[in-house]
Amino acid sequence: MQFLGRCQNLNTGQADGGFFFTPRVDDPLNKAGILRTSSTQPAARSYGTATADGLIALAACGLNSKDPRVEAAMSWLERNKSLDEVPGIAAKEQPKSSSHHGLKFYYFCSLSRGTRLFPDGAFSKQRQEMANLLIDLQQSDGAWINDSNAMREDDPLIATPFAITALSLFLRKH
Repeated sequence: MQFLGRCQNLNTGQADGGFFFTPRVDDPLNKAGILRTSSTQPAARSYGTATADGLIALAACGLNSKDPRVEAAMSWLERNKSLDEVPGIAAKEQPKSSSHHGLKFYYFCSLSRGTRLFPDGAFSKQRQEMANLLIDLQQSDGAWINDSNAMREDDPLIATPFAITALSLFLRKH
């Protein structure tokens, strides 16, 4: 819980409820970069994959949907919903080298787990839409491949397990 608290923008200058990857603000693993304002200390920006994973981690710690930390993360996912890219990560000019697009299947996999754990969350209402998009992205040989090579999802051995996991969870009845 202590680690999660250090990775959630809940009591920071940003305070948007989302998560980032690591408490060290300037670490490049915080893929959305740093938010700098004149009135606050620099803070890591929240982004979709970290927020979906943070939500899953909060559930693993025994928190339910009424906990303010869970509510804040679910609210971030609802406010920043995107099916074309990972929200919160700025698009780069070269999408093939950007985490913005390069984490697409991982993002769907994490979101699918979050929708199973918190089915009443507003972001969970997109389950069928996300499943339909994943089905549309399937290649003729049955695999999934990301156009972006940034996070190795251009390898079907990386993208396909993420897509299959996401689909199985999106389509499973509660």
